[in-house]
Amino acid sequence: MSASASDKKINFFIVGTQKGGTTFLWEYLKENSAAQMSAKKEIHFFDNEQIDWQNPKYSILHSYFSWEDRKTIRGEATPIYCYWPESLDRIRKYNQEAKIIMLLRHPAKRAYSHWKMEKLRGRETMSFDEAISKENRKRVLSGQGLGRRIYSYIERGFYSEQIERITSLFPKEQVLFLRTDALWASYDKSLTQVLNFINVARNVAKVPTYVSPKIEVNGGKATELPELSQPLFSQLTELYAGDIKACEKSCGINLEDWLELGYQEPMVNSGQSFNEKEI
Repeated sequence: MSASASDKKINFFIVGTQKGGTTFLWEYLKENSAAQMSAKKEIHFFDNEQIDWQNPKYSILHSYFSWEDRKTIRGEATPIYCYWPESLDRIRKYNQEAKIIMLLRHPAKRAYSHWKMEKLRGRETMSFDEAISKENRKRVLSGQGLGRRIYSYIERGFYSEQIERITSLFPKEQVLFLRTDALWASYDKSLTQVLNFINVARNVAKVPTYVSPKIEVNGGKATELPELSQPLFSQLTELYAGDIKACEKSCGINLEDWLELGYQEPMVNSGQSFNEKEI
């Protein structure tokens, strides 16, 4: 039996963070679970400022799903939602019972990965150290919100305010915070945690357990960009230190190792093949 318009609700949202493994999680749930994921990743509905939010047409959002079975658990992933403040308020107004998933990646690593993505897309011409300078961070305010989307390398990494916004809008039993490095280091355990949280079964008929699409990035040019230098990593870790400590209190996850200057992401030696889309 198909659902009426009033019955249609997306049950959970992967709201971030960008470059935090949301593609991997969305792909896994799409292929290996009983959840129905949106027909495409990143619908960008709740961060769309062209929508009349006094009278939003949720039919646009719902068009990315099949509604033949009203009992199906449905979810979508748009990682800017955690950073775009208006998105979370809009999600709550849409479905106050929605479950929220936020992946947390070391903010310095996230910032550099974000810069690499924009560099490869051709939307960034500056080097990383130039792009994150005090003067150039002002670009976040440019272009009627476009700068906020593209150049927010540093700003998106201040997670504590984003976490507090989420927990102020949704009760703790409806929110799951998960470290991206935990997902990469022990993805089977982390994915089981996600499946239990959204209350769906693993689809054992589909393999492999690990799913990640092979994506060419600018003809394979991703390898031409250098890795994040230790001096810049140290500089950013110091910048984020206070916020990392605040995050621990806000989300209840131990992040103490993120403050270590020798911190390494586990995917480097995990033996798994993560693609540039993920990192």
